[in-house]
Parts: sequence; structure tokens; C-alpha cells
Amino acid sequence: MNKYKIIILCLFVFGVNIFLSATNQNRIDSLKTELKNSNDSVKIIIYNQLAKEHIFNSPIKSQSYAEFALLLAKEINNIQGQAIALNNLGESNYFQNKYDKSLNYYFKSLFLFKELNDTNKISELSINIGNTYCELAEYDKALKYLENALTIQQEMNSKEDIALIYNYIGLVYDYKSEYKEAMEYFLKALKIEEELGNKEGISNVSNNMANIYSVWRNYEKALYYYLKSFKIEEELENKGGIAIALNNIGIVYHDWKNYDKALEYYEKGLDIEKELKNKSGIAKSLNNIAIIFDEKGEHEKALEYYTQSLKLEEELNNKIGISITLSNIGEHFEERGNFNKALEYYNNSLKIDKEINNSVGFGQTYNQLGNLYVKLKDYNIALKYYNNSQKIVKPLNIIETITENYKGLANTYALLGNHKKAFHYSNLYHNLKDSIFNKSMHKQLTIIQSGFEAEKRENEIEILSKNKQLQEHEIKENQIKLENQRILMFILIAGIVVVIVFAIIFFKQLYQKNKANKMLNLQNIEIRKNRLKLIKSKEKAEESDRLKSAFLANMSHEIRTPMNGILGFVELLDEDDIDNEQKSTFINLIRENGRQLLNLINDIIDISKIEAGQLNINKNDCDINMLMYEVYQFFNENKDIYDDDKIVFLFNKENKIENLFISVDELRLKQVFINLIGNAFKYTGKGYIEFGYSFPNKKIIQFYVKDTGIGIPEDKFEFIFDRFRQVDDSFTRKYGGTGLGLAISRRLINLMDGRMWVESVAGKGSTFFFSLPFIPVSKSVEIPEKQNNLTINKNWEKKTILIAEDVDSNYQYLEAYLNKTKIDILRAKNGKEAIRICKEKIDINIILMDIQMPVLNGIDAAIEIKKFLNKIPIIALTAYAVQDKLEEISKGPFEDSLTKPINTNDLLSALNRHIL
Repeated sequence: MNKYKIIILCLFVFGVNIFLSATNQNRIDSLKTELKNSNDSVKIIIYNQLAKEHIFNSPIKSQSYAEFALLLAKEINNIQGQAIALNNLGESNYFQNKYDKSLNYYFKSLFLFKELNDTNKISELSINIGNTYCELAEYDKALKYLENALTIQQEMNSKEDIALIYNYIGLVYDYKSEYKEAMEYFLKALKIEEELGNKEGISNVSNNMANIYSVWRNYEKALYYYLKSFKIEEELENKGGIAIALNNIGIVYHDWKNYDKALEYYEKGLDIEKELKNKSGIAKSLNNIAIIFDEKGEHEKALEYYTQSLKLEEELNNKIGISITLSNIGEHFEERGNFNKALEYYNNSLKIDKEINNSVGFGQTYNQLGNLYVKLKDYNIALKYYNNSQKIVKPLNIIETITENYKGLANTYALLGNHKKAFHYSNLYHNLKDSIFNKSMHKQLTIIQSGFEAEKRENEIEILSKNKQLQEHEIKENQIKLENQRILMFILIAGIVVVIVFAIIFFKQLYQKNKANKMLNLQNIEIRKNRLKLIKSKEKAEESDRLKSAFLANMSHEIRTPMNGILGFVELLDEDDIDNEQKSTFINLIRENGRQLLNLINDIIDISKIEAGQLNINKNDCDINMLMYEVYQFFNENKDIYDDDKIVFLFNKENKIENLFISVDELRLKQVFINLIGNAFKYTGKGYIEFGYSFPNKKIIQFYVKDTGIGIPEDKFEFIFDRFRQVDDSFTRKYGGTGLGLAISRRLINLMDGRMWVESVAGKGSTFFFSLPFIPVSKSVEIPEKQNNLTINKNWEKKTILIAEDVDSNYQYLEAYLNKTKIDILRAKNGKEAIRICKEKIDINIILMDIQMPVLNGIDAAIEIKKFLNKIPIIALTAYAVQDKLEEISKGPFEDSLTKPINTNDLLSALNRHIL
């Protein structure tokens, strides 16, 4: 619904003038009467005046009068009349949205005024040209002409015109989304307007500042300045300005989702627009109200207001307004499921966009038609519209529409069963969406910072104003002192005694003043010290917030990416037309995304336990060679995860010592190796990855992981080990990941009394080192005899199992899987119910007991059951990953335990071992 936001914003520059220049019919009639009895020179002036009078309410009439003036001026070679007429033609075409024609007339007028050396008119034309370039979104050209006008007015020291141009330049920066610069110019304009006491100017600038604060989401400030503008317009009794202010206040409440309050202000504005008979304002107000009703779910009312808005736009022949309203109505019908009506309105909107050659408009409409045909299940036509849209919007770099096209193409190809293309466009969609998200996040941080600086600048202006008042007060005080001195001179003549008395009083006051100044200086020094402390604290807090924001953005991306895959392919599994091969592929993708999500959760739990000091290191005798060989085998067996065709993976055995046992936490050491080698594969495109160990001295064993990847700049060596840090945390990073791996790895090594560091050259590769205390353990190696894998029984037809599980989905998963074994299944939803079932049915062969259940937990329930069925095997089911909880479970009344998510092979093996 915001296709033409830039166009609407640019028109605001002239919005207030439209209402301030309401038609004075008596004045027009007077000019027409005067026209009848005038000579050609006077007629040119009158025609130009009539063109000016009609410029806002009837641009076509204005154009006609300007053409009469130009024709007559050319006949008598009146250069000034021609120049003014050309300027009027530029303005009349501008208000008919014919911007190219408008520029043509403006440049001709500018040429003639330069010949006439009319500085004021040159400035006026420069402003008009700048505003027209703004309409065409050529902002650099707009700034160039506005700055030319500013230079002229600064030389002439015309403060009123300087303030006006500052305001225009601020608007251009606003449209460029450079809000900090926009606010700088608005503040300059506001300062001059307040010095001049120009209420109209103060109102206009306040309104523009409120727009910026609204973008910065500082709605309190936005509302303050909108209300300030509203109050001034009320004082001036300017109904047009009041209507604009009411509409803007309504927009703030709309953004706050306070629809009732927004509707109240929109309707007040509509009443004024109707009183003024301003059809353009009425149409826009009706459209705003319709959107509110749609969002509130009052769809019949919404359609009624959309229809009224469309009728007015058609009467005005405002093609852009017609196109926008048609698109809104189409969207209204599409959301209601009336696709034929939606199609009709979209096609009508498209037809108008083509008439006015609005590439952006019909590029976006093609996308909407593509979405609609997907809902109509006519996928080939949908593909046609998506591709047509792409051809238009890609060269224009309209990112949002390009993204929507990728999403639509991915969805359509998936529905057609072309999963290769679906996957291709899905990747393009997610990559571009991530890019938009990252840019958006980066831009949001910039906007927040700009808002802070603008507010600081505003406060500085307020301080300067107060300083000026203070200076004026001091000047008055000095004048009073001079007067007192004159009085003292007369008193001196009158008598020496009086002089001495006043001298004593004066010196006493001077002493007290000096004493007070000293106290003030001490207080100022203390204030400066406290201010420096506050600044440092603030900077530290801002840095912490920035790091957390970057971390949360990365974490959101890393969680949503696999989650998107899981939910997306689950939806595709629900389609009727997928074959077994596709089904198998989707299931594997769901399993892989689930594994990624579980790894992420494990990392979050690890860093949380480390931060809380609750991660315990369990040292045992570890065979280093065997552990590193297992790591080597793990990465070789998972080649599908990494692009191994271009990477050689090596386990360096040069320093290998047979039967090398040390006391270390084997699980955590393996976790460190997997993190470091996994990172090496992620950041290495080709070359080799090597890992191994050496002995710098008799007390240290030093491990390393070396790669030929992208490398790390030297100034980031320590930076990368921080918990919320990455080499690139600018929201535009090329590589995925949460940035927790290295932080976890270093802290695990520290907990094992070791240290970790990195050596690297950017672009050539990196080597991560970590050392541990070398305390060899004397241990003979027992080579176990090779045993055949035990056959797992999968048929327990005459057996009974009790599953104590309160979560329905968890129970249904176990039931569905165990039904294949023909075992008789009983269920308890809490520990108390499990005890009752065991007392009533004594031929239970095994129990699966969830730990965390309502009424009575699994541990207490198992203890009670063991009191009267002490031989029945009970296997614990737990979702706990905290070591303390796992140790508590292992010491409980259980024969075995399984951790959720449950691996089916582990489940069958445990049942096979313990079932009676």
C-alpha cells in the first residue's frame, strides 16, 4: 500500500501552500475585469497573475493562462513576461505530475532570468528545479540546485529564504533516508524561523522533524512536534494545515497499533478536508480510514471507504492515486478469498501503471498477480508473471520485490514438483532476505545512533538559546552596575562617609562573589569528573548492547535457518503428489536441519553453564591417539557436509607416541577438536587441513589445527575468542555460525588448566594451538577381542511395556515406533498413575520412565515401584543436558537412561539389554 511513498512525501513540500493559497474568487473576477481594458504589456502581467491564482486548485487552467501570457510576450518581445510565463508553465505541469515537461520549462525560464540578472528569480527557479528533481528521485541533482539557491540567499542575507531552503534540503535528505543530515537542516531552519517568529515556518519544520522522529520510532517526540504544528495551525486558523497535522497524528497512533485513536484523528482531518472541499485531501483521508477498517477486521466498511476514495481520484484524474487505490482494493479482495475480483482490480491497476509508464508500479503488480495465480493453482501463469516482474525490477534494483519474486518462484516450482529449481530459488530468496535483514539491522543501528546525535544537537541548540538569554541578562546587569556607579559618583561628591560605607559593602559583595565562584569552580570540576565517568559507563553499556544485538541477530539467523528447513519440508510432506524418492529426500533434510538445531542448543547450554560456573570437568585416563583417530574418522565419514574435493585432510603422526595416555576430560577434548576442525573446513575453500600434537617441553603437550583458509587479521587474534564477538560482526558476514565455538573451546581448555591461541596471516591461513599439562598415565593397552554385533530382537509379541510420559507427542512417537515390535503398550501420564498401573498389572516386563512429570516426578515414582517390584527394569527418559542432573539420574533407581531426542537404535539396544 506504500508503492508511491516517495512521491507522496515530496508533494508535502507544497502541501501547506495548497491550503494557504485557497482560491479568492473575488480577486480572480477582478483580474478578469481588468483584462478587458488593458494593453498587451498589462495583459501579460494579468495572464501570469491568473496562472498563479489557479496553480493549486486548477493546474490545467493555470497552464492555459500561462500559455496566453507566453504567446503574447513573444509577440511583443517581452523577455520578463516570457520568463515568468515559462516558470508558471513549469509549476502547472509539476502539479499535473508531468515532471519532465516541468523541468523543460523551468530551465528555459532560468536561462531568461540569468540574462535579466534577476537574482531572486534565479534562486526561485533553482528551488523549483531542485524540488522537481526530488520528485524524479534524482536527489543529488536536487541538492545541487537547492544549494545554489542557498548560496544566493546567504549572500543576500535573506534569513526567511535561507530557512525555507534549509527545510527543502532537509526534505531531500529525508527522502534519501539520510535522517541525521535531514535533522541537521531541519534544526537550522527551526532556529531561524523561531528567531523570526514565523509561525507558519515553525509549523512546517516541526511537522518535518516529527516525520524523522517517527522513522526513529521515537513516537513521543514525533507526537510532541506534530502537536506543536497542530497548535500553531489552530492559532493561525489555517484549516488546511490543521488537517495535515491531524492526519500525521493519526499516522503515529496507527504505527502504535492504537487503531481507535488513529481513526479519531483521521476522521477529524476528513471533516476539515470536506469543509475545504479539497478532493485530493478527502481521497487520501478516505484511503487511510479504509486501511484502518481493514486491519480492524471491519471489511465491509473498508471497501466502502476504498470505493469513495477511488471515485474522487477518478474525478481528479490522479492516475497515481487511482492505481494505488485499485491495488489496495485488489489486496482487500485477495485477503477475503475473492480471487476473481482481486484479479480484476490488479489488472486495472496494471493498465494505469502502463499508461503513465510507471515501471516500478507494474513491476510490483506483476508480482502480486504471480501470488494470486499461485492461490488459483495456475502455476505456469504464476511463473510467467514472476519472471516478467523480475525483468523489470532487477535492473531497477528494487530489492523487496526481487525477494518476493524469488520466494514466489521457489514456492511455485516446489508445487510443480521441480525441486531442483525450487531449491535454487529458495537459496536466492534466503540469501537476499538475510542480506536485507542484515542491512536493515545495520541501518537500524545507524538510525538509532543518528537519533541520539540529533537529540544531542537539539539540546545544544536549546543550551545556546539559554546562553544567549544569560548573556542578555548579564548585559542588563552590567548596565545596572554602570548606573549604580554613576549614583556612587554623586554620593561621593555629597560625602566621604557615604563613599566609605558603599565601598565596604562593595568589597564585601566582591569577596562573597569570589568565594561563590571558587565553590562553583570546585563543583564544575566535580561535575566534569562525574560526566567523564558517566560517558565511559555509557560507552561501555552501548558497546555491550551492540555486541548483544549482533549476537542475537546471528543467533536468530542460525535458529531460524534450520527451523525454516524443518517446517518447510514438513509442509511439503503433506502434499498429495510427492513420490517416495522425494519423501525420502525431505525426511533426510528434516533430520539434517534437526541435527543442526540440536548442535546449536548444545552450544547455548555450554556457554550458559560456563558463564554460570556450573560446567564440571570430569578427568579420566584418555588414549590421545585413539581420540584423535576417532576425530579423523568422524570428519572423513561426514564428507557430504564439507566440500572435500578441494581439501586434503591430514592427521599428522610424526610426533606420535604409542600408548599415550593423559588425564583429561575426553568428551570435552573431543568437542574442542571438532569445533576447531569444523571451523577450518568452514573457512577453507581449497588446500589442506592438518591436525596433530608435539611436546615443547617435558611438562606440556601442544595440539594444533592448521588450515590454508581465509586467515585472520592480527588485530583480531584475541577478539575472536570473546563470547559475543566474530571477526565480522557487521551483519553482512559471509559465513554462518553463532560465534560461540571458539569462546567455548578456549574456556574448556582453560578449565582443563591449559591455554589456547592463534597464529595467522590474512588470506593465507590460520593455525590454532592449545596446550595441556602433560602428565603421562602408566597404563597397559588391552586390545579387546573383536566381537560380532549382537543381534537386536525386534519382536516382543508376548511382552508388556509401561511408558510413563506426560507429553502426548513424545508418547505417540514411542508408541508408533514400538508398535513394529508387537509389544503390548501401557501408558501413564504421571508418576502417580505409573505406580497405580504397576500395582494393578504385575506382568509388566519393562518400564520407560520420563523424569519430569506432573503430580509425581519419574525419580520418586521409580523409587516407589522398586519397593514392591524390585526386579522390574526401569529405563529413565530425560531431556536434561546439565551434568548435575544426569549424575543424579545415574545414581537413581534405574537400570539405564536415554537422553532426548531419543535415537531409535539406542532405544532398541536398551530394551534388548534389559527386557525381562
